[in-house]
Amino acid sequence: MEVSMTSIDRVVPLLVYEDLSAAHDFLVEAFGFESAGVYRNEEGKTFHAEVRAGMTPIWLHRVAAEHEVGSPLRGAAESSGLVVFVDDVDQHFRRAAAAGAPSGARPRPVR
Repeated sequence: MEVSMTSIDRVVPLLVYEDLSAAHDFLVEAFGFESAGVYRNEEGKTFHAEVRAGMTPIWLHRVAAEHEVGSPLRGAAESSGLVVFVDDVDQHFRRAAAAGAPSGARPRPVR
């Protein structure tokens, strides 16, 4: 039996945070992502936020037991990551460091 594959139109990275509003603001300030919105319910609680890297949306998801989405802070290792290509890696690193972003090592060019 042959199974046909559906073509993939796009992939949207999803990052999990306990405080979506703070994460959104940090990603915009520290890394220069473009804000694509912070969405709140009637009680004012943030349920979704989004940033963009060029044409790529990045969804920020809340910790939600009903969706089986837990906090990456509870794990022993990193649970996700992004590779971001920028024009000036040193300037980007300085901006992120000034905003308090942790870094294990200085950036290096990709060849």
